[in-house]
Amino acid sequence: RIAKKPVERILIYATHPMKEIVGEVQVTEVIRDSPEALWKQTKELSGIDEEAFFEYFGSNAIGYAYELGELNVFEKALSLSSFGVTVAPQSFCYINGGETLGEN
Repeated sequence: RIAKKPVERILIYATHPMKEIVGEVQVTEVIRDSPEALWKQTKELSGIDEEAFFEYFGSNAIGYAYELGELNVFEKALSLSSFGVTVAPQSFCYINGGETLGEN
């Protein structure tokens, strides 16, 4: 599924033991297509194997992928509270409407 709000950048949260935001990446494009077409476009850089990819999309006829741009790794990690977040998200949460906080 696509995020309900437009996403301009994704903040990257490192889970245990760090529990801090370690960087961000720009979202350059949202790709909407069939899972088969998405796999052909993204398989080289997706970081997931084919079986897990198609399992993730299940029987959905349409899927979405975020094309990512420049990665910025922070010199000093940031706390969740510096973004007004009190609990780590299960997968992602919105911050300031145009960015998301995602776990790695």
